[in-house]
Amino acid sequence: MSLNFEGPVPAPGVPCAVLRCGGGEETYVLRLPGMGGEVTVCRSHHDAIIAGERWAWEGKERRMLMGSDRTGDGRFVATDASVAQRMDGDSALGWNTLVVDFEDEDGETLRVTMNRDLAATLGIFS
Repeated sequence: MSLNFEGPVPAPGVPCAVLRCGGGEETYVLRLPGMGGEVTVCRSHHDAIIAGERWAWEGKERRMLMGSDRTGDGRFVATDASVAQRMDGDSALGWNTLVVDFEDEDGETLRVTMNRDLAATLGIFS
């Protein structure tokens, strides 16, 4: 995803959109295509984003998550997924379960097993 920055703009007191950031003397306007307009970020977060640090945008709260806020507190940030129908049986799920394996950027896998009704509700399987 390409990002468009404008700045630096002298803006003391203008808050940085990154959670828990106190801001700085200079800010950059960051345009988020398809994610709700534009926000401001401080110089240090601008530089971190340009350097490739990963981030997440929470549109409802209009804030960016970086570092441990992005991946901490049990959050699993999936970058790939695979789906397989299994002929296994589970006393709680019944027969013919669906398995979804999510993989994160570090290659860690989170496996979710569900019954067909839940998979259909999620639009994974009909």
